[in-house]
Amino acid sequence: MSETGERYRATEEPERYAASELDVRYGTYEKPEKYSWREDSSEKRDFIVGESKEVAIEFESTDGTEFNVASADYVYKESDGTVLESGDAEVNGKEAFILLTPSVSGYLQKITFTVTLQPLDDLGQLDPTRNAETVKSTVTVNVSEE
Repeated sequence: MSETGERYRATEEPERYAASELDVRYGTYEKPEKYSWREDSSEKRDFIVGESKEVAIEFESTDGTEFNVASADYVYKESDGTVLESGDAEVNGKEAFILLTPSVSGYLQKITFTVTLQPLDDLGQLDPTRNAETVKSTVTVNVSEE
């Protein structure tokens, strides 16, 4: 386990494509819960209305425990809390992701992923002696008209 007692850490995946070359740096943000996540240094994702980009988070164990991402869903909200979109997120290994195509411009929109993580035993099977845990991670997006 890490010094803060966290077992898992989620990492936002960087954008796959960029219109110009950017320096991408990552920072780690420690959370008091068992799970933490980190996001690129800009702390937000920028979109133009109609663009489609993958938004993803990745989990890693901080104490070496093997685990499985059992399920993931998301809610995409306007800054005033209006739900713009929701549904199941795709799961690939230790990642949860969606393909987001915003149709409404706005700043400080939020995508909240809710992910269930299940610890595995030494044989890679679900560990019946440990509880599955549900983690929420939020990614902020800004959407402009142009």
